Order: sequence, then C-alpha cells, then structure tokens
Amino acid sequence: MVAKIIEGKHFGGCVGYVLKNASEIIHADGLRTTSTHTITQDFNLQRKLNPRLGKAVGHIVLSWSEHDKGKLTNGLMTEVALKYLKSLGIADTQCLMVRHHDRKHDHVHIVYNRVDNQGKTIANGNLRFKSVKLCKQLNSKYGFYQASGKEKVNRGRLKGADKAKYEIHDALRAALRVSRN
Repeated sequence: MVAKIIEGKHFGGCVGYVLKNASEIIHADGLRTTSTHTITQDFNLQRKLNPRLGKAVGHIVLSWSEHDKGKLTNGLMTEVALKYLKSLGIADTQCLMVRHHDRKHDHVHIVYNRVDNQGKTIANGNLRFKSVKLCKQLNSKYGFYQASGKEKVNRGRLKGADKAKYEIHDALRAALRVSRN
C-alpha cells in the first residue's frame, strides 16, 4: 500500500471526481451521501467554521498492489484507511471513502475536511514523511505486498516532485553503469 496526499480548495471538484462511474462509497462520517451535491454542501457547511483556512480539502489516495487484489474487501480497506487517518492525527472530522474499480490495482480515495468538528484546523505538517513510514507499518501488519525496488513504478503517471525524484534516480542509475571511477 502506498499513499498520495493532495490538498485543495474546492470540495465540489474533488467530490465530483471521486464519485465517478466506476466507484462505490465504502465509508462516510458526518455526511449525507444521497448525492454529490449534498456531500459537497455538508463539507462546505463545516468549512465555514474556519473561513480563514484556504486549503480545507484533504484528499488521500491509498493504493494497493495488484498482488493484494484477492484479499481486499471493502471492510478491510475501510479498516486500514481509518487506522491510517487516526495515526496521522486526522480525526474528529467529516470523511468520505470511495473505492475505485477503474485500474488494475485497488485504491481508495479519502476526502476529509481539514476543519474539524470544533472548527479547528487539522495540521498537515510533515504529513508526507509520516505517511511513508505509516504505510510501511500497515503493509507489514496486514501482510500487504511491498515492492523491493523502484522498477514497477508507473513513471508515466508521475507528476511534480515524484516525477523529478524518479528522473534523478533513473539518471543516476544510468550514469553508474558507464562510470569507471
């Protein structure tokens, strides 16, 4: 399992994306799930408790390897996602978990409100570093497949810092092959 963390400003676009055709809601907390519109309304109502926060949309994608396909159920994915959020300190807030079936690998989109139920901001400092460590722990605890190297990474889908990191990695490996000292 790996995680991709995204922050945004608008719940409407995020909720609209995660609730596309090949998806199913597997967990919701503090939200009416009758439609995309009601979910967005509920997120925005709570957001008004802290109007100064610019990026109130928390969006995390948890992706599992194709090797784990047989053991993943909606219940297990929800359990792992809830432990993941709690360990990162993301609690006491609205949360929507949507499972997508549009790729070979199973993945869950987690949309949460960075404004908690009391109107306080949920911190996002060092979230990416904590997430990497936590994913390794959860993989080990649940027996999920963990790739040993970087060979299986789909480089064509990478963007931003992740894309740059892998370009540097690949360039260094190529240079090491021809280096003599």
